[in-house]
Amino acid sequence: MGNQTSQFFANVYLDPLDQFVNRQIRPDAYARYVDDFVLFGDSKKCLAESRRRIEEELCRLRLEMHPGKSRVYRTADGFTFLGWRIFPEHTRLVHGNVVRFRRRMRGLAAEYARGAAGWDRIHPRVRAWIAHAAHGDTWRLRQQIFGQFAFRKGRAV
Repeated sequence: MGNQTSQFFANVYLDPLDQFVNRQIRPDAYARYVDDFVLFGDSKKCLAESRRRIEEELCRLRLEMHPGKSRVYRTADGFTFLGWRIFPEHTRLVHGNVVRFRRRMRGLAAEYARGAAGWDRIHPRVRAWIAHAAHGDTWRLRQQIFGQFAFRKGRAV
């Protein structure tokens, strides 16, 4: 997430881009979170033209798109946005996010077992991840992950 002032200034600085996209390009749908954005449309040709126009607008703002992260995808094939893999019928967490959380859980369980961390420190972190993961189709994933860990004093499980 980074520094909150960075998020604020990204939103202020990119407001002209939002205005440009919504008033000039007028895609079927547009979403932006800080410096990540997606456009939806029915024509690959129109989306490629939209990308070209957005690159020009960003250049005017003295910014540029990351060359490896700007692509035109079929929605049916899914796309990655904000740590999620989004498909028309379902949404999944990106694999790397799940791996990092499992590692974090292992570390927290070990700290708890050693007495280095109390439940008051661990519980909010676990609840925050659950709240985040609950935005997608992750019920089985959450059951699986939390079935692996038990927080016991004296030994990490």
